[in-house]
Amino acid sequence: MYFPSEARCAIFDMDGTILDSMGLWEEIDILFLKKRGIPYTEDYGEAMKTKGFRDGARYSIERFHLHESPEEIMKEWTEMAKEAYRSRLQLKPGVKAYLEKLKKEGIRIALATVSPPQFYIPALTSGQIIDLFDDLSDASVVGGKKDGPDLYLHVAEKVGVPPRHCLVFEDTLHALRGAAQGNFLTCAVYDASSKAQWSEMCLTADFILTDFQMGPHRANDGAERQSAHNT
Repeated sequence: MYFPSEARCAIFDMDGTILDSMGLWEEIDILFLKKRGIPYTEDYGEAMKTKGFRDGARYSIERFHLHESPEEIMKEWTEMAKEAYRSRLQLKPGVKAYLEKLKKEGIRIALATVSPPQFYIPALTSGQIIDLFDDLSDASVVGGKKDGPDLYLHVAEKVGVPPRHCLVFEDTLHALRGAAQGNFLTCAVYDASSKAQWSEMCLTADFILTDFQMGPHRANDGAERQSAHNT
């Protein structure tokens, strides 16, 4: 399993990156809107991927002229999701072994997610990987968003590794671009929910990962990139 020699820290997103959970959030979005007689659309789903919990609630209120408060909507989403994070969602194949290998080699490991602690702590605990992390951070510490480098910079400072020596693993294009703005190394992680953006993600990232059992590959290898595009 490969890890680049120039990196001393691995910063992982959770949903869709190490946890097979993006389908859950689409399911929740569909049910949430259906209860209000509103059809789900792909552009709503794509917009929600870029937002933290509170910002997603505010966006939904503004877009659909809902009468609930952000707190009420966040509570509803939490009730819909918390059982799944605790018992139903699974790590992607090979994640645990990959993290254990990094830990053994002295690589710092951190989490940078928009999901709140009531989701990521049960999920990482259930997956038996929470003790492998040196830091757990979510987007609430930087205003609830992950559309720029701020969350990754926060994590890098906490673990004491400069951005240029941190490899950020993400499954969405906007997050890869945000990390790149902070001078981080970036790795595009394939997830079915990001299939439409995958080609552009491969062009944006420094590394490509389609299988944790293999680890990332440098994106400047034409053969590897073409293989990733065909996934």
